[in-house]
Amino acid sequence: ERLAAEPSFRFAATRAYARMVSERCEALREVEQTNFQTLHEFIERRFQPAVRTCNAVDHRREMLSGHLGRAVSLLNIQVSTVVEEQNRVQLTAMSERAKRSLMLQETVEGLSVIAISYYAVSLLGYVFKTTKPLHLMASPDLLKGISVPFVVLATWWSLKRLHAKSHK
Repeated sequence: ERLAAEPSFRFAATRAYARMVSERCEALREVEQTNFQTLHEFIERRFQPAVRTCNAVDHRREMLSGHLGRAVSLLNIQVSTVVEEQNRVQLTAMSERAKRSLMLQETVEGLSVIAISYYAVSLLGYVFKTTKPLHLMASPDLLKGISVPFVVLATWWSLKRLHAKSHK
């Protein structure tokens, strides 16, 4: 921007000076003489090619600046595309890790159901052993075996409810 602004100021000053010289030459209202060149013609032949060159260089500089701006814009788009692709890859990896974590959590919950059920059935075994003196028809071990599916279902249902409440 600095390199573009410095010559722009000088070229604008050159155009302003050229207009001023042209206005002053017209203000002279010279009368043409045969075999003599007027001051206005002399200045036009010497001065105007330099002014046209400055205008051409300024126009070329503006065109190059526009090309450079478009190239920078394209590079920004390319960088943005690469960053977006990297973000997509990272989000995909995070999604996969979340899926694995969920699977691991579900596995742990399943193992928790088994562990809690095992201890609950063991506690019920002690309770059933206390009924032995009552001479019930079923033995404590049979009662313990019958209670296993009920304990497992109750444990599973309790953990599911607890899980549902924690996600609200």
